This record gives sequence, structure tokens and C-alpha cells, in this order.
Amino acid sequence: MEKLFRIIFLSSRCVFSLNSVLSLESVFSSLFLLILVLLLILQMSVPLQTYVGFVDGACHNTLNISSVAWVIYSPSDELVSMHGVSLGQTKNNIAEYSAVIELLSESISFGIRSLIVRLDSELVVLQLNRVYAIRNPVLLRLFLRVRLLERKFDYIEYQHIPRSLNTLADAIASRMLNRHLK
Repeated sequence: MEKLFRIIFLSSRCVFSLNSVLSLESVFSSLFLLILVLLLILQMSVPLQTYVGFVDGACHNTLNISSVAWVIYSPSDELVSMHGVSLGQTKNNIAEYSAVIELLSESISFGIRSLIVRLDSELVVLQLNRVYAIRNPVLLRLFLRVRLLERKFDYIEYQHIPRSLNTLADAIASRMLNRHLK
């Protein structure tokens, strides 16, 4: 903020210097710069409208069949979207990453620029937050895909939550898995 005030001061000093003759062009260019700086300050003071997304993956261990689900809530806690899909034969961590990818893709399609992603897979959260390294090449490919999608957001955060706080996404993923098993 101090830098912005310094820019304003310097631009006004250019216009109102005692030793120089004021030209109409210099006044307009300085006023234009001043307006741009003020708009920047106004934009910085507007809080981001942060949405919250929940994701979950369900996996039938013996058959390696999995499904994923994601739910998006608005900043005012209204349900924006909820979906689930069956993935077929995959492992649990692949399902969790796929759920994150689906959530990010759908959030982008809704024009969401600020998102908190909550999931009950501690491993995936720690990998996405760059605490744990990724050694599995398939997971690394999915991780890199998440990083590409993240570029479309102004703000994104990954939070680990207990399974008991992820009931809607868990129920949708389980329902999709049961449909696939029938």
C-alpha cells in the first residue's frame, strides 16, 4: 500500500512541479495514472468471493472399481453443483485426484476464480500442498494436470477434513459405485 501512495505522490509531483510549465498533455497523463492507481486500490480492497468444493473418491478394493463425486458451494453456502461419475478400474488415490480434477474443471466452467477444496484424503492434500513428494508416475501425471488447472484460479487452497464432514460427496461417490457394481 505504501508503494501505491508513493506512486500517487510522484505522479502528482510531476504535474504540480513549481519549476515546470503545466502542459495539458502532462496533466491528462498524470490524471490517467492517478485514476488507474485508484482503481487498483479499489480492486485490491474488494474481497474475493471464495467458493468451497468437497470431493471424494470411492473404491471397491477387491474389484479396483471406483467412482468420484464433487460438490460446490457458493460463498453464501448455497449448493451450486453436485456430480458423480464412475471411473471403472482404478486405485483409490487415482480416484481422489480425478475428483479434484473434475471439481476444478467444473469450477472453471462456472467462472469461479477463488476456491477452497476440502477432501478426506490426507495423502492427496499433503501432495497438493507440496508437503509430500509423488513417486508414482500415474499420480504425478494427475498432479501436473491439477497444477495446470490451478492457473485459472486467483486463489486455491486444499484442506484435509475428516470423513464425517464430507458426507454429501461421500454419499454421491458411494451411490455411483453401487450403481456400477449392479
